[in-house]
Amino acid sequence: MKIKNFSHFKGGLLAADRNYFFEIGGYDDDMEVWGGENLELSFRTWMCGGSLEFVPCSHVGHIFRPGHPYNMTGEKGKGDVHGRNSMRLAEVWMDDYKRLYYMHRRDLVGKDYGDVSSRREIRKKLNCHDFKWFLDNVYPEKFILDENVHAHGEVRNAGTSFCLDTLGKDEKGSLELGVYFCQGGVSANQVFSLSNKDELRREDLCCQGRNSEGSTIMMYQCSGNSNERWTHKKGGQIVHTNSGLCLDVTDVKNGEHPRLNKCNTNRPGQNWDFRTYV
Repeated sequence: MKIKNFSHFKGGLLAADRNYFFEIGGYDDDMEVWGGENLELSFRTWMCGGSLEFVPCSHVGHIFRPGHPYNMTGEKGKGDVHGRNSMRLAEVWMDDYKRLYYMHRRDLVGKDYGDVSSRREIRKKLNCHDFKWFLDNVYPEKFILDENVHAHGEVRNAGTSFCLDTLGKDEKGSLELGVYFCQGGVSANQVFSLSNKDELRREDLCCQGRNSEGSTIMMYQCSGNSNERWTHKKGGQIVHTNSGLCLDVTDVKNGEHPRLNKCNTNRPGQNWDFRTYV
Protein backbone atom coordinates (compact mmCIF):
# COMPACT_ATOMS: atom_id res chain seq x y z
CA MET A 1 0.00 0.00 0.00
CA LYS A 2 1.29 3.46 -0.85
CA ILE A 3 1.63 5.51 2.32
CA LYS A 4 1.84 9.27 2.26
CA ASN A 5 2.38 11.49 5.27
CA PHE A 6 0.91 14.79 6.30
CA SER A 7 3.04 16.81 8.71
CA HIS A 8 0.72 18.44 11.19
CA PHE A 9 1.34 21.53 13.28
CA LYS A 10 -0.38 22.95 16.33
CA GLY A 11 -3.13 25.34 15.36
CA GLY A 12 -4.38 23.34 12.40
CA LEU A 13 -1.56 24.25 10.03
CA LEU A 14 -0.08 21.49 7.95
CA ALA A 15 2.25 20.60 5.13
CA ALA A 16 1.10 17.95 2.69
CA ASP A 17 2.30 16.17 -0.41
CA ARG A 18 0.44 18.09 -3.11
CA ASN A 19 -0.33 15.10 -5.31
CA TYR A 20 -1.52 12.97 -2.41
CA PHE A 21 -3.63 15.82 -1.03
CA PHE A 22 -5.66 15.94 -4.23
CA GLU A 23 -5.54 12.17 -4.70
CA ILE A 24 -7.57 11.72 -1.52
CA GLY A 25 -10.01 14.49 -2.37
CA GLY A 26 -8.48 17.82 -1.34
CA TYR A 27 -10.75 20.00 0.73
CA ASP A 28 -14.49 19.49 0.85
CA ASP A 29 -15.45 22.51 -1.26
CA ASP A 30 -18.91 22.73 0.29
CA MET A 31 -17.41 23.47 3.71
CA GLU A 32 -17.27 27.19 4.37
CA VAL A 33 -14.99 29.61 6.24
CA TRP A 34 -13.58 27.40 9.03
CA GLY A 35 -14.27 24.47 11.33
CA GLY A 36 -14.45 20.74 10.78
CA GLU A 37 -11.93 20.56 7.95
CA ASN A 38 -9.06 19.67 10.28
CA LEU A 39 -10.82 16.57 11.64
CA GLU A 40 -12.26 15.65 8.26
CA LEU A 41 -8.83 15.73 6.67
CA SER A 42 -7.31 13.79 9.57
CA PHE A 43 -9.92 11.01 9.52
CA ARG A 44 -9.73 10.76 5.74
CA THR A 45 -5.93 10.60 5.69
CA TRP A 46 -5.74 7.75 8.21
CA MET A 47 -8.74 5.82 6.94
CA CYS A 48 -7.61 5.99 3.32
CA GLY A 49 -4.04 4.74 3.69
CA GLY A 50 -2.02 7.73 4.86
CA SER A 51 -0.71 8.98 8.17
CA LEU A 52 -0.57 12.24 10.08
CA GLU A 53 2.68 13.10 11.84
CA PHE A 54 3.95 15.75 14.20
CA VAL A 55 7.25 17.27 13.08
CA PRO A 56 8.31 19.48 15.99
CA CYS A 57 11.47 20.86 14.37
CA SER A 58 9.61 22.19 11.32
CA HIS A 59 8.33 25.72 10.96
CA VAL A 60 5.35 27.17 9.15
CA GLY A 61 4.09 30.70 8.79
CA HIS A 62 0.54 31.84 9.37
CA ILE A 63 -0.26 35.43 8.36
CA PHE A 64 -3.35 36.97 9.94
CA ARG A 65 -5.01 39.81 8.07
CA PRO A 66 -5.96 42.87 10.16
CA GLY A 67 -9.71 42.51 10.47
CA HIS A 68 -10.57 39.25 8.73
CA PRO A 69 -12.64 39.66 5.54
CA TYR A 70 -14.85 36.64 6.14
CA ASN A 71 -18.55 36.55 6.83
CA MET A 72 -18.75 33.98 9.61
CA THR A 73 -22.19 32.82 8.43
CA GLY A 74 -20.62 31.79 5.13
CA GLU A 75 -20.96 33.18 1.65
CA LYS A 76 -24.30 31.44 1.21
CA GLY A 77 -25.65 32.61 4.57
CA LYS A 78 -25.83 29.11 6.04
CA GLY A 79 -25.58 30.30 9.63
CA ASP A 80 -23.60 27.97 11.90
CA VAL A 81 -20.86 27.10 9.42
CA HIS A 82 -18.77 25.29 12.03
CA GLY A 83 -21.71 23.06 12.92
CA ARG A 84 -22.67 22.45 9.30
CA ASN A 85 -19.07 21.66 8.32
CA SER A 86 -18.78 19.21 11.20
CA MET A 87 -22.05 17.55 10.21
CA ARG A 88 -20.60 16.93 6.76
CA LEU A 89 -17.53 15.18 8.17
CA ALA A 90 -19.66 13.15 10.62
CA GLU A 91 -22.08 12.03 7.90
CA VAL A 92 -19.31 10.94 5.54
CA TRP A 93 -16.62 9.51 7.80
CA MET A 94 -17.89 8.58 11.27
CA ASP A 95 -20.41 5.85 10.37
CA ASP A 96 -22.58 4.94 13.38
CA TYR A 97 -20.22 6.87 15.68
CA LYS A 98 -21.76 10.08 14.41
CA ARG A 99 -24.27 9.45 17.23
CA LEU A 100 -21.63 10.78 19.62
CA TYR A 101 -21.29 14.03 17.69
CA TYR A 102 -25.04 14.59 17.66
CA MET A 103 -25.21 13.72 21.35
CA HIS A 104 -23.17 16.87 21.95
CA ARG A 105 -24.86 18.94 19.21
CA ARG A 106 -28.52 17.98 19.50
CA ASP A 107 -29.41 21.39 18.10
CA LEU A 108 -28.13 20.23 14.71
CA VAL A 109 -30.23 17.05 14.43
CA GLY A 110 -32.31 17.26 11.28
CA LYS A 111 -30.51 20.37 9.98
CA ASP A 112 -29.35 20.61 6.38
CA TYR A 113 -25.70 19.73 5.71
CA GLY A 114 -25.87 19.77 1.92
CA ASP A 115 -25.06 17.10 -0.64
CA VAL A 116 -22.26 14.74 0.50
CA SER A 117 -22.62 12.15 -2.27
CA SER A 118 -19.36 13.17 -3.97
CA ARG A 119 -17.47 12.92 -0.67
CA ARG A 120 -18.89 9.46 -0.02
CA GLU A 121 -17.85 8.49 -3.53
CA ILE A 122 -14.25 9.44 -2.71
CA ARG A 123 -14.36 7.16 0.31
CA LYS A 124 -15.71 4.31 -1.80
CA LYS A 125 -13.23 4.88 -4.64
CA LEU A 126 -10.23 4.84 -2.28
CA ASN A 127 -11.53 1.74 -0.47
CA CYS A 128 -11.10 3.48 2.86
CA HIS A 129 -11.37 1.79 6.24
CA ASP A 130 -14.42 2.37 8.44
CA PHE A 131 -14.38 4.56 11.53
CA LYS A 132 -14.24 1.55 13.84
CA TRP A 133 -10.89 0.70 12.24
CA PHE A 134 -9.69 4.24 12.96
CA LEU A 135 -10.63 3.92 16.63
CA ASP A 136 -9.06 0.47 16.99
CA ASN A 137 -5.83 1.20 15.13
CA VAL A 138 -5.14 4.92 15.32
CA TYR A 139 -6.78 5.96 18.58
CA PRO A 140 -7.20 2.77 20.64
CA GLU A 141 -6.89 4.67 23.92
CA LYS A 142 -10.02 6.70 23.13
CA PHE A 143 -12.81 6.08 25.64
CA ILE A 144 -16.20 5.68 23.96
CA LEU A 145 -18.91 6.75 26.38
CA ASP A 146 -21.45 4.10 25.39
CA GLU A 147 -19.13 1.13 24.76
CA ASN A 148 -17.72 -1.21 27.41
CA VAL A 149 -19.91 0.41 30.05
CA HIS A 150 -22.57 -0.63 32.53
CA ALA A 151 -24.56 2.56 31.95
CA HIS A 152 -24.30 5.97 30.33
CA GLY A 153 -26.05 9.29 29.76
CA GLU A 154 -27.80 11.63 32.14
CA VAL A 155 -27.44 10.61 35.82
CA ARG A 156 -30.63 11.71 37.58
CA ASN A 157 -31.46 11.90 41.26
CA ALA A 158 -35.20 11.27 41.56
CA GLY A 159 -35.48 12.90 44.96
CA THR A 160 -34.31 16.33 43.80
CA SER A 161 -34.57 16.41 39.97
CA PHE A 162 -30.83 17.15 39.94
CA CYS A 163 -28.42 15.54 37.51
CA LEU A 164 -24.67 15.18 37.74
CA ASP A 165 -23.14 18.09 35.83
CA THR A 166 -19.73 19.57 35.03
CA LEU A 167 -21.25 23.04 35.52
CA GLY A 168 -19.53 24.12 32.31
CA LYS A 169 -16.04 23.89 33.82
CA ASP A 170 -12.91 23.30 31.73
CA GLU A 171 -12.33 19.55 31.52
CA LYS A 172 -8.70 19.64 30.42
CA GLY A 173 -7.26 19.33 33.92
CA SER A 174 -9.50 18.66 36.88
CA LEU A 175 -12.88 19.80 38.12
CA GLU A 176 -15.23 19.42 41.06
CA LEU A 177 -18.30 17.35 40.26
CA GLY A 178 -21.51 19.36 40.43
CA VAL A 179 -25.26 18.99 40.07
CA TYR A 180 -27.77 21.03 38.10
CA PHE A 181 -31.45 20.75 37.23
CA CYS A 182 -31.82 17.90 34.72
CA GLN A 183 -32.04 19.10 31.12
CA GLY A 184 -33.85 16.08 29.69
CA GLY A 185 -30.79 14.59 28.03
CA VAL A 186 -30.02 17.66 25.90
CA SER A 187 -27.05 19.00 27.89
CA ALA A 188 -23.60 17.63 27.06
CA ASN A 189 -22.51 18.73 30.54
CA GLN A 190 -24.71 15.96 31.99
CA VAL A 191 -23.40 12.97 30.02
CA PHE A 192 -21.53 10.46 32.19
CA SER A 193 -20.56 6.80 31.97
CA LEU A 194 -20.18 3.96 34.48
CA SER A 195 -17.50 1.92 32.78
CA ASN A 196 -16.98 -1.83 32.93
CA LYS A 197 -13.99 -0.97 35.14
CA ASP A 198 -16.46 0.68 37.57
CA GLU A 199 -15.25 4.19 36.78
CA LEU A 200 -17.72 7.07 37.01
CA ARG A 201 -16.33 9.17 34.20
CA ARG A 202 -16.57 11.63 31.34
CA GLU A 203 -14.16 11.08 28.49
CA ASP A 204 -10.71 11.12 30.16
CA LEU A 205 -11.83 12.39 33.57
CA CYS A 206 -12.78 9.99 36.38
CA CYS A 207 -14.59 10.81 39.62
CA GLN A 208 -12.37 10.24 42.63
CA GLY A 209 -13.80 9.95 46.12
CA ARG A 210 -12.15 10.45 49.48
CA ASN A 211 -12.55 8.54 52.71
CA SER A 212 -14.04 11.46 54.61
CA GLU A 213 -17.76 11.96 55.16
CA GLY A 214 -19.08 15.23 53.74
CA SER A 215 -16.31 15.53 51.16
CA THR A 216 -16.98 16.58 47.56
CA ILE A 217 -15.90 14.60 44.50
CA MET A 218 -13.07 15.68 42.26
CA MET A 219 -12.58 14.58 38.67
CA TYR A 220 -9.03 13.95 37.49
CA GLN A 221 -7.42 12.27 34.51
CA CYS A 222 -8.27 8.59 34.77
CA SER A 223 -5.34 6.63 36.17
CA GLY A 224 -6.77 3.28 37.26
CA ASN A 225 -6.28 3.88 40.98
CA SER A 226 -8.73 2.41 43.49
CA ASN A 227 -10.26 5.79 44.42
CA GLU A 228 -11.90 5.80 40.98
CA ARG A 229 -14.06 2.73 41.68
CA TRP A 230 -17.83 3.01 42.18
CA THR A 231 -20.70 0.52 42.36
CA HIS A 232 -24.29 1.11 41.36
CA LYS A 233 -27.49 -0.73 40.55
CA LYS A 234 -30.40 0.80 38.68
CA GLY A 235 -32.43 3.14 40.85
CA GLY A 236 -30.05 2.68 43.75
CA GLN A 237 -27.09 4.30 45.40
CA ILE A 238 -23.78 5.18 43.79
CA VAL A 239 -21.24 3.84 46.27
CA HIS A 240 -17.59 4.81 46.45
CA THR A 241 -15.89 1.45 46.75
CA ASN A 242 -12.89 2.45 48.90
CA SER A 243 -14.80 4.43 51.51
CA GLY A 244 -18.17 2.69 51.38
CA LEU A 245 -19.79 6.15 51.32
CA CYS A 246 -22.64 7.14 48.98
CA LEU A 247 -23.06 9.99 46.52
CA ASP A 248 -25.60 12.28 48.20
CA VAL A 249 -27.43 15.48 47.22
CA THR A 250 -30.04 15.50 50.00
CA ASP A 251 -28.96 18.90 51.36
CA VAL A 252 -27.39 20.28 48.18
CA LYS A 253 -28.72 23.24 46.17
CA ASN A 254 -28.82 23.67 42.40
CA GLY A 255 -25.37 24.44 41.01
CA GLU A 256 -23.58 23.11 44.09
CA HIS A 257 -21.61 19.90 44.62
CA PRO A 258 -22.73 16.42 45.70
CA ARG A 259 -21.08 14.92 48.77
CA LEU A 260 -20.08 11.56 50.12
CA ASN A 261 -22.18 10.55 53.12
CA LYS A 262 -22.96 7.39 55.03
CA CYS A 263 -25.22 5.21 52.93
CA ASN A 264 -28.87 5.43 53.99
CA THR A 265 -31.63 4.10 51.74
CA ASN A 266 -34.09 6.49 53.44
CA ARG A 267 -32.24 9.54 52.11
CA PRO A 268 -33.84 10.43 48.72
CA GLY A 269 -30.70 12.27 47.64
CA GLN A 270 -28.82 8.97 47.42
CA ASN A 271 -30.94 7.22 44.78
CA TRP A 272 -29.78 7.56 41.17
CA ASP A 273 -30.69 6.46 37.66
CA PHE A 274 -28.61 6.57 34.50
CA ARG A 275 -30.52 7.40 31.36
CA THR A 276 -29.38 4.16 29.66
CA TYR A 277 -28.34 0.82 31.14
CA VAL A 278 -26.48 -1.70 29.00
